[in-house]
Amino acid sequence: MARSKPVGRVNRGAAFHLVSDIRASGSSTVMATEESKKLAESTTEAARQITLVTQQQRSGTEQVSQSVKDIAQVIAQAVAATTQTRTSAEDLKQQADRLAGLVRRFQLDGMRDIHRGPVKGHAPPSQAAVVSD
Repeated sequence: MARSKPVGRVNRGAAFHLVSDIRASGSSTVMATEESKKLAESTTEAARQITLVTQQQRSGTEQVSQSVKDIAQVIAQAVAATTQTRTSAEDLKQQADRLAGLVRRFQLDGMRDIHRGPVKGHAPPSQAAVVSD
């Protein structure tokens, strides 16, 4: 077998520059990788913060929603109470009108003369009340 001849000699200066360039590129790659790692960690932290804020907003929205439901319930109760109060007032007015009609039917003997004293032949006012139909 024949031996191959060396292709050529490598210039030491060029080899040194080539090794230096490779080292510099490796260093730049390491620095870029570290920067990428920092950016990835920062992005991860930002995503965590967004998740936390979103959960807080959801909780706040749920609280507002429950408050609106509570307010609606209070309003419905107030409407029912107002309706009941109006019905009671109408019933009370009807009873007052009826009572006024009944009172008009009473005649109290001697009422005109209460301040002057009993009228001759009449009982004192406390005994003179008569209900007429």
